[in-house]
Amino acid sequence: MVSQAATRSTLEAAGFRVVTWQDTTQPALQSAAARARNTVGPPPILGTHLLLGADWQAMFQNSARNLEERRTELFNAVLERVG
Repeated sequence: MVSQAATRSTLEAAGFRVVTWQDTTQPALQSAAARARNTVGPPPILGTHLLLGADWQAMFQNSARNLEERRTELFNAVLERVG
């Protein structure tokens, strides 16, 4: 995995112009932390756990921890191919 800065540099070196770059790590961290806090007890009737399977609680907790420790970052980008 590479950082946002490295990803952006790679995209620009490949001939893309960044029109918009939005770091969404902090909002994702807040959402992941809320999900991780709700992993105690049985899951709701409908939810992401239906897609993730039996390990959904660990996945939610790991996702929050990775974002907290900045091992993962999230972003939205609009790019334009130059040339």
